[in-house]
Amino acid sequence: VTESRGCTESASRFLFCQNKKLAYSNSERILLEKLSSENEVSFNLLDDVFLQFAGDMDETPDKIMMTWAAGGFDFIHVASHLEAPLEGKIDLLDSKIKLTIMEDDANLSLVYLLSRYKVDEFRLVRSPLIFLNACKTMTNPAHLSHNQCFPKTFMKFGAGAVIATACDVPDIFANEFAKKYYEFLYQSEVGWWDSLSDALRKTR
Repeated sequence: VTESRGCTESASRFLFCQNKKLAYSNSERILLEKLSSENEVSFNLLDDVFLQFAGDMDETPDKIMMTWAAGGFDFIHVASHLEAPLEGKIDLLDSKIKLTIMEDDANLSLVYLLSRYKVDEFRLVRSPLIFLNACKTMTNPAHLSHNQCFPKTFMKFGAGAVIATACDVPDIFANEFAKKYYEFLYQSEVGWWDSLSDALRKTR
């Protein structure tokens, strides 16, 4: 699933965020770093830039969002695990994107994100592509038209496009899907942002 709005600037900065407990997240990092380097896109790890851009924020989720905004990234790739609401619960706000920061666990919960999208310091001024490469990061296809889902919420922060999943995704498939997607995107001759949907269609 992808949602997007237009952006014409060339892309030059890539941020890779990961849950290090996932078996294939390091492989995904290596593949995407190689692709980015070959296409003259600066590849950055969240751990490496976290303290540089986080400023004096106290809470880890705030530091993550400050880093995303202040780093001026064009691509924010999230190789993560999504913790969905407990069985039988319908409150999507319990959903969490689970990351690793400096070997510590960190969560970006939907309820947290919905409480922060109006904070000026967290505005994504370069309208990045955010790729949420984890299981059910859209949470539920039935909620795509609602505001309580990760794609809609990141668009409120200023994302130019969001790629999310509507089903369970095996780690090795997520790895290969991301690799092929960026291959098609980097190969595009019509400009980065004009080709987002076309690259997704080819990858699928």
